[in-house]
Amino acid sequence: MSSIKFQSASEVQWNKALRVQNAGSSIPEQYNLTMPYSIFSMYCDLSNEDAALIVNTVIPGQHYLRSLSKKELQSHYNRRTIHNHDYFEFMYVISGEVLNYIEDTCCSYGSGDVCLLGLNTRHVEEFSTDFNAVYFCISHDYIREVILNDLLYTESNKPVNHTNMVYEFISDSLNKRDQHRKEYLNFFMNDTRSNSGFTDRMQRLINELIMEILSQKPGWSYMVKGLFSRMFFLLEDMTLYNTKRVGLSSNPEDLLFMRISYLLEERKGHISRGELGSLLNYNPDYLNRIVKKNTGASILEYGQTFSLKEAEALLIHSTDSISDIVHKLGFSNRSHFYRIFKAKHGYTPKEYREKYCGPDIQ
Repeated sequence: MSSIKFQSASEVQWNKALRVQNAGSSIPEQYNLTMPYSIFSMYCDLSNEDAALIVNTVIPGQHYLRSLSKKELQSHYNRRTIHNHDYFEFMYVISGEVLNYIEDTCCSYGSGDVCLLGLNTRHVEEFSTDFNAVYFCISHDYIREVILNDLLYTESNKPVNHTNMVYEFISDSLNKRDQHRKEYLNFFMNDTRSNSGFTDRMQRLINELIMEILSQKPGWSYMVKGLFSRMFFLLEDMTLYNTKRVGLSSNPEDLLFMRISYLLEERKGHISRGELGSLLNYNPDYLNRIVKKNTGASILEYGQTFSLKEAEALLIHSTDSISDIVHKLGFSNRSHFYRIFKAKHGYTPKEYREKYCGPDIQ
């Protein structure tokens, strides 16, 4: 990894590959991949006050570097919440120790270890240890192409697909009948001291992969798919790895409640029960029961929590008048808005704005 030079990145560039929904929200964040794949190399050294975390981001034809001071890293970590992805995440630890909270379990990964996270599995990393790790974010469609195009020919000259544990895990995750499945796949190296040759091969593959993505020479896209396949097949050696596929309990109603929450967050709480039913193809009364079960509130009442959160942000960070904010959030009754706002904060919207912004913004 050290032979590759990265240019510095702005916040916008660093996040170019990922779009984060519900950032800073009370509901789990959703990370969406905006391209077929991306690679993040993270180097965490907590003894370095000025650059405690260095992140190298690689996307087709482009690469960026971003560093965080120890103070910035601590601030960033304090804001992080559990999240899930719309893509597969493949983590390989080069050195050190990575702590990853997967649902309700804290998992520790050392040098040479690998974790492959499924689509519905929520997690959050903890930046409390020194480590060097590489994260591969791969979209559904791209990984499906990798699997379908990885063929071997039988003696009768018939093409068949290669199979391995990673391919099986991914294929199961993509199976619509198992769309609520929560799983992850762990590869724990048996003995890093005697397996240095393997780690060298893996790191060479990673470097080749990155160089192909950046160079985009003729045939590079086929090479990248082949290198991904080679990486996955390296993990098949049972003398090197103790492999465990971990299944977690998943309730379809929990995922449905999460989808309801995402929609309410996206619409700032301004969505009717009937509209939710149409968007999710469920009976509105059933959706209301799901919300009631999880929050003790109706869809309308739960939606108002998102409206109030947006109102708080607009009162503090915008110069919009209170009347404009009420209209923007879809409240037809200004008195009702004032009543629920004061019930939550103990202040009227005007008093809240003056408390947190001063009296100049009206």
